Amino acid sequence: MTEPLEQAELQRNAPRKAAPAGEKTPPDGQHTDRLRRLYYVVVGLFVLALLGALHFGQPVLLPLATAFLLSFIFRPVTRRLHRWHIPYPLSALFMVTLVTAVLGFGAYSLAGPASEWIRDAPRALLQLQYKLADVRQSMEEVKEATAQVEGLGDVDKSKQTEVVAKDGGLQKLLLSNAREATVGVFTAVIMLFFILGWGDRLFRNIVASLTDFHAQRQAVEIGQEIEKSVSAYLVTITIINLLLGAVVAGVLYLMGMPNPALWGVAAGLLNFIPYLGPAVMAAILSLAAILSYPSLGEALMVPLAFLLITSIEGYLVTPLAVGRRLTLNPLVIFVSVVFWFWLWGIVGALLTVPILVCAKVALERISAAKPLAQILD
Repeated sequence: MTEPLEQAELQRNAPRKAAPAGEKTPPDGQHTDRLRRLYYVVVGLFVLALLGALHFGQPVLLPLATAFLLSFIFRPVTRRLHRWHIPYPLSALFMVTLVTAVLGFGAYSLAGPASEWIRDAPRALLQLQYKLADVRQSMEEVKEATAQVEGLGDVDKSKQTEVVAKDGGLQKLLLSNAREATVGVFTAVIMLFFILGWGDRLFRNIVASLTDFHAQRQAVEIGQEIEKSVSAYLVTITIINLLLGAVVAGVLYLMGMPNPALWGVAAGLLNFIPYLGPAVMAAILSLAAILSYPSLGEALMVPLAFLLITSIEGYLVTPLAVGRRLTLNPLVIFVSVVFWFWLWGIVGALLTVPILVCAKVALERISAAKPLAQILD
């Protein structure tokens, strides 16, 4: 019995045989490089898989993200109602009903002016072409010269017009987008109800499932800090944009612009999108003003007034209201807006800054991730 044990011990303690002369063992540096390359490949595949999941999961993830961020605005109200012995589901139902009523009233009030603009879009385009005849003529001359050089001057324009007419036009496109938006809004409202009603219980269960006390404490601190920061940011920005929309509507009313309430609401909504939102709104107001005023000089006063208002808001009001705590790098914001707009469209662009605020607060609470949080400053 002891001989096999002694032989096994001798074999274990015996010096290892050197590799044959024909075989080469890889140096430690090459082994490390291979592991590093494998790590990069795994990270790249994970990023691609994450992008694919975000893209294909948009019908579910986009309303969920919207409802999750909106819950930060209404959660303080539901908790206050809970202190008054009102159950969370009942307070959530009250808030969701209130939000639905406000959105419905706003949509009903603006449906008339919006549908009027959509109905008159073809006539407005013809009027715009007439007012910009000189610019259009110059562009047509350049286009014809380019077509002659490239041998494309024989394009049958009548067929092109016929194809566009059969496609359904602007109204069909807007109707299709309106249906998708209605489904998305309905899904987000339902998710908001469940998050407000049972979100706290789910969070407590997730924290309780963590076995490490330090991890539980860190999760609670991160959750509380995210809720506090994002709630303060969203409430502040919402109030600022409401006031901005009211000021824009008032100024446009004094300038004699048709449908000032419609443009005020549009300005307030688009101002949630940093940089791109005000730029798009300025372009829209420019076109609408050209159609509404007899001279080009009067029309240009409208976008100039809007840019003055947004400049005061962006460089003075918002920094003072938000403070240094939640400031973000403008380059990071712009790149994030472009990324989320490419991934999730206009709603993704609206969610950009709240997502960045959540990421910054979470990274600041994790010791190993603090350098990443500094990049966002």
